[in-house]
Amino acid sequence: TSNATGNSVPNIVNGGLLLQYGTDVYTSDKEGISKISLTLNNKELISKDYATYLNMSDNGFYYINKADNVISFYDINEKTTTRLNIQARQLESVGNYLYYLEATNTRAIYQLNKDTLESKKMTQSECTQFKIVGDWLYFSTDTSFYQMPILGGEIMKLSDEPYRHFTID
Repeated sequence: TSNATGNSVPNIVNGGLLLQYGTDVYTSDKEGISKISLTLNNKELISKDYATYLNMSDNGFYYINKADNVISFYDINEKTTTRLNIQARQLESVGNYLYYLEATNTRAIYQLNKDTLESKKMTQSECTQFKIVGDWLYFSTDTSFYQMPILGGEIMKLSDEPYRHFTID
């Protein structure tokens, strides 16, 4: 089953390196992305992309290709990969949107509409990490820690401390 962020709870806990879709598990290591049956009797390499932040979607999953940090989508039914030409450091799927931490210039968090592929800048520069819990986006910058609604709105400072790693419960 899926929780509010569109991913299974174990996928979120393991940082997006392992996810379940139907009767199969998808995982990534330095060899690429593999599909493994839940009975563990069949493993198939489906892509040579070294991927992180695997995120389920309707007919497949989004991920970051670590070779160049580009967001890609693997269509499970078609067995094809589409590159979105967006570089990201972190990625999370929530309903009709992808949220990503831009990898190059600004290090801002963006919201990407999966249907239109239009991006909307959600935060200012210097973000280091983010988490989405329910309807809230939590993020840390080089100087502080913040919270804001996932669809946009008022940004609230929660702490004057920056957090490189954090967990929201």
